[in-house]
Amino acid sequence: MTTYRLLCALLVFALCCCPSVCVTANGNKQKNTTTTSTPAPTTTTTKAPTTTITTKSPTTITTMDPTTITTKAPITITTMEPTTITTKAPTTITTMEPTTITTKAPTTITTMEPTTITTKAPITITTMAPTTIKTMEPTTITTKAPITITTMAPTTIKTMEPTTITTKAPTTITTMEPTTITTKAPTTITTMEPTTITTKAPTTITTMEPTTITTKAPTTITTMEPTTITTKAPTTITTMEPTTITTKAPTTITTMEPTTITTKAPTTITTKAPTTITTMEPTTITTKAPTTITTMEPTTITTKAPTTITTMEPTTITTKAPTTITTMEPTTITTKAPTTITTKAPTTITTMEPTTITTKAPTTITTMEPTTITTKAPTTITTMEPTTITTKAPTTITTMEPTTITTKAPITITTMAPTTITTMEPTTITTKAPITITTMAPTTIKTMEPTT
Repeated sequence: MTTYRLLCALLVFALCCCPSVCVTANGNKQKNTTTTSTPAPTTTTTKAPTTTITTKSPTTITTMDPTTITTKAPITITTMEPTTITTKAPTTITTMEPTTITTKAPTTITTMEPTTITTKAPITITTMAPTTIKTMEPTTITTKAPITITTMAPTTIKTMEPTTITTKAPTTITTMEPTTITTKAPTTITTMEPTTITTKAPTTITTMEPTTITTKAPTTITTMEPTTITTKAPTTITTMEPTTITTKAPTTITTMEPTTITTKAPTTITTKAPTTITTMEPTTITTKAPTTITTMEPTTITTKAPTTITTMEPTTITTKAPTTITTMEPTTITTKAPTTITTKAPTTITTMEPTTITTKAPTTITTMEPTTITTKAPTTITTMEPTTITTKAPTTITTMEPTTITTKAPITITTMAPTTITTMEPTTITTKAPITITTMAPTTIKTMEPTT
């Protein structure tokens, strides 16, 4: 998502449109241009028919005074030799006609003063050589026309000052070579039109300052190569339109600061490759629209900080590969809409801190592969709507700390495979609604402390 910052590449090429920099007044190319400074504030407007710019020799551009660039004609830019751009003064770029940018040689862009980029026409950016972008001052990017970005060479992006990105037109991003994104300043991203992101090469994203992401249009994310995401600052994510996420390669997510996720539109998550999620600071997840989660490869989730999960619309969770969940800090789960959980692969759940579960909507749980649940901290479960539990594979439940269960709605429990329940601390069960229990396979229950 943060790959939008590749738009900063517009700096490189839009600057090349300046007659005093890369093109003569009549549009002819210059082959060996090196500009170290601009003597005064520069305003450039291109109005002619399509402009084609090709750099066939190393190019170095440094702007030391405010620069305003407006393109009113189609532009095609190709860099075939190393290019270095440094802006040391405020820069404003507006594109009003289609722009095509292709980098076929190493490109380095450094912005040292505020930068504002507005695109009002389609843009196609393809990086075919290593690209490095570093923003050292606030950057504002607004896209009002379709954007297609394809990275075919290693790309490194570092933002060191606040960045605001707003996409008001369809966006397509494909990374085909390793991509590294590091944000060291607050980042705000708002997508208002459909967005498609596909990573076909290893991707590493590290956020070190607060990040706010709001999607107001359908979003599709597919990871086809290893992906590592580390958040070292508070993160807020709100999805207001349908979101589809598919991981087809190993994915590692580590959150080291508070994280808030709110989904207000249907969300589909499918993991087709090993996934590891570790939360080290408070996490709040609220689903206000239907949510479907399917794990098809091993999944490991570890929460090392308080976690609050609230589902307000139907939720379907299916595990088709081994799943390990460990909660090491207090966890609160509230379901306010129908919830269906099916485990079709071995599942291990261990809670090491207090856990509170409240179901305020019908809940269906089916275990089709071995399931092991161990609670090592106080657990409180309250069911306020009908609950159906069916075990079709060996199930082992061990409670090592006080457990309180209150059922205020009908419960149906059917064991169709060996089931073992061991309570090692006081257990209190209160049923205020009909209960149906059918054991169709060997069942063993051991209570080692008072049970009420």
